[in-house]
Amino acid sequence: MNATDILNILKNNRRGTYTSLTKVKDFGNGLVKETDMTIRLGVSYANLRTNKDRVVGTLPWGRWVPGLENYVIEHTDKKGNYNLYLRVTSTNAHISKSRYLLNGQEVDKSVAEAMIGPKKLETKESEVYNINFKNIVRLS
Repeated sequence: MNATDILNILKNNRRGTYTSLTKVKDFGNGLVKETDMTIRLGVSYANLRTNKDRVVGTLPWGRWVPGLENYVIEHTDKKGNYNLYLRVTSTNAHISKSRYLLNGQEVDKSVAEAMIGPKKLETKESEVYNINFKNIVRLS
């Protein structure tokens, strides 16, 4: 998917919409992790239940794209690379399924662990994720 496709989908979504997303992470040497997720879009971090009675500050990095607040963050890194990130909220029944591909062929997780080590494959659970547009394969 390209940025225009993603932005067009976001324009047709209401805040809090549940949707599915597939993202990829390239580990190099032909190893890719593909993850299917069920997420919510457009949810304000400050309004999450876990933040009740807490003061929530501004974004720690980047800034909201005007008109797409709580959806898209733009950020230029120290090297001058400009990127767009989709802000997603994980669902109560956080549904996530990952596949590991080596040169396009699905392999067992143990193969991936043997190649890069189990620590690099660990996933930290979070209420919100910022996913680089470049890593989004499907959003529906």
